[in-house]
Amino acid sequence: MELNYHNILLKISKLTTVSSYIKGTLIFTLFTITEGNNDLVMIGFFFVVLAVLTNIIMFGVSLATALLTKKKELKQKYWIAIAFQLANIPIAYAYFYYVMNFGNLNI
Repeated sequence: MELNYHNILLKISKLTTVSSYIKGTLIFTLFTITEGNNDLVMIGFFFVVLAVLTNIIMFGVSLATALLTKKKELKQKYWIAIAFQLANIPIAYAYFYYVMNFGNLNI
């Protein structure tokens, strides 16, 4: 039963990370194609708030589980999942930086 819990948690972690990246990239791409659509800025803002909250929760759960689990194999899988979660931060920052500095915002 314990292994099943870990498999589910790792899948949720991967799904959260990948879906946040894909959705964020899609919103950013649409923003760039439409040359700064203000509606996309608002959609992007609310997406970022939701994604940050969701990813912080998943990060916390993954980190706690990585620290508390005794099995070396599972620890390694959780640390890899955490590394992928953290990899989204510079990507999101780059998108944010571009939108704030080069996007033709008319807010």
